[in-house]
Amino acid sequence: MFRELNEQEQKEFKQWAHDNYAAHTKIEKIWHPMIQKECSKINAKHPRPESLKMTKFYYMILRGQYRGICMHCGAEKGRCEPDARYYPCDECENKSVFGIEELVIMDELQIIENRTVLELNEYIEKFSEIKPKLDEIGEQIRIEEVHIINDNCDEWLLGKCIGYLENFDITVTWRNKNETP
Repeated sequence: MFRELNEQEQKEFKQWAHDNYAAHTKIEKIWHPMIQKECSKINAKHPRPESLKMTKFYYMILRGQYRGICMHCGAEKGRCEPDARYYPCDECENKSVFGIEELVIMDELQIIENRTVLELNEYIEKFSEIKPKLDEIGEQIRIEEVHIINDNCDEWLLGKCIGYLENFDITVTWRNKNETP
């Protein structure tokens, strides 16, 4: 179904893939097999980013500002239609910026709650045991509130966790597990 390519055409098709394909986006079946193969090589060179996560509040801000996100480096780009695909990124110069709505449709953007619940218990004895989880919460885009449920965790450690999360400008509330919410 596809024609054989000479050496010069192979180089041109490979170059087309590098100029027009964003890593880990859909490889169209109608593209020539040479392009499909080169796109697969591009994917292999770039580790697949995790699905983006952001709160509904932040999503609405980006949507209202017509911003897109680069799937290669994660940078935001202004003046980007919600259904934009393959726009050039101002940071990394790849054509891998997608509109915010398009990312949702592609299942590349996960909308999460603005509030996270974290349970601490008596088995957590050192701050270093919980710090990776606190870092994960703090690095999520625009988590605004964390509610801690204390299940007999040491009060010093509870206070340390609250202070640490507040450094991320996150509002922290807490209650003991046996108290009614």
